[in-house]
Amino acid sequence: MRERKAVAAKLATDYARAGRARKTLILDELVLLMGWHCDYARMALRDALTLKMVKVRARRPGSYDIPW
Repeated sequence: MRERKAVAAKLATDYARAGRARKTLILDELVLLMGWHCDYARMALRDALTLKMVKVRARRPGSYDIPW
């Protein structure tokens, strides 16, 4: 899966800057290469350029934390 995301990220910069005709070619290339549906490929190209915030999860309290 990492390799697929890497390929999508590589094509995403070209996709964002391209015109309509070039976007069609990039999208068709990605669909043939990955076997994805065109809507999923479009979403993957769009989301590859967005930064995702990672939330720090609160530590789960232990069940045996009895103060002695």
